Amino acid sequence: MERELKTKEELIEILDEKIKKAKGCEGYRIEPSELAGPNAEGCNWSGLVFEVKSSKETPIEIPPLDRDARVDKIVEEARKRYNLKFR
Repeated sequence: MERELKTKEELIEILDEKIKKAKGCEGYRIEPSELAGPNAEGCNWSGLVFEVKSSKETPIEIPPLDRDARVDKIVEEARKRYNLKFR
């Protein structure tokens, strides 16, 4: 399956929408990060997961064992479907 190309901003918007739909995961933010090159599956980005408690606080990166597994599933599914488009 060929991945759709999205800008970082478009990908953040897509990921934010998916997070909002996952009840109980609203406080998370996924930040796409460019890889040096595509991985073995052809994906060219990874997703750093942050917890955002308010717009005034600095987001805190959340390690995999400390976050809701549904967030990782959202990242996994998005990485199969989208690649970052670089300017």
